[in-house]
Amino acid sequence: MSPVSRRSAPRWSGPGRCRTALPAAVAAVFAVLAAILLAAPHGSVHAAGPQLADYEVGNYELGGEFSLTNQDGKIAALKEWRGKVVVVFFGYTFCPDVCPTTMVEMSRLVEKMGAQSAQVQPVFITVDPARDTPARLKSYVGNFRGHIVGLTGSERELNQVARLYKTRFAKRTVDSAAKYLIDHTAFTYMLDPQGRVRYMFPGDAGTDVMVQGAKALLRKP
Repeated sequence: MSPVSRRSAPRWSGPGRCRTALPAAVAAVFAVLAAILLAAPHGSVHAAGPQLADYEVGNYELGGEFSLTNQDGKIAALKEWRGKVVVVFFGYTFCPDVCPTTMVEMSRLVEKMGAQSAQVQPVFITVDPARDTPARLKSYVGNFRGHIVGLTGSERELNQVARLYKTRFAKRTVDSAAKYLIDHTAFTYMLDPQGRVRYMFPGDAGTDVMVQGAKALLRKP
């Protein structure tokens, strides 16, 4: 399946797919995210497929400061990672598909950064605070390389952060031991060393273009 480009709205597909019909609450965010991608300041889509510039957020108002509880039970704030490229993904540990796939992608990103790997901080923010305690997050992120930080908080705190990043999620009851799953948008946000969202990658963007983005942001003064 082709990656998302500026000329196509983000799709619930590829590695970022959740195995369910898209709820109205989640679908509503696509208009906003599509506008960001369509507003990229470059005139054409390259024949070889979307390039890094096709994932630029531009001047769209997206993101902001946050302070949540990490997997060690300590408060962690975005400002602590000033000077680093921060890669943020919203998901949950019971997620059966898109979340582990994205965690692997973030691990690969850090590995491919080589000598600059310490300058990239991946962050996994749960949308399931009822089940994703700090202890569970610690166990989960421990399955992946790349010094990923897991964050949780109260439902109110997480909703506030989700609104800042235009992330949507909705709980869905299932007839299984899990009791419910959560349908959620599956974009990875890349923030520059000043904490501003600069790129937004769909699930099928691939690690290589994310590496290009991280290196570009670290080169900028």
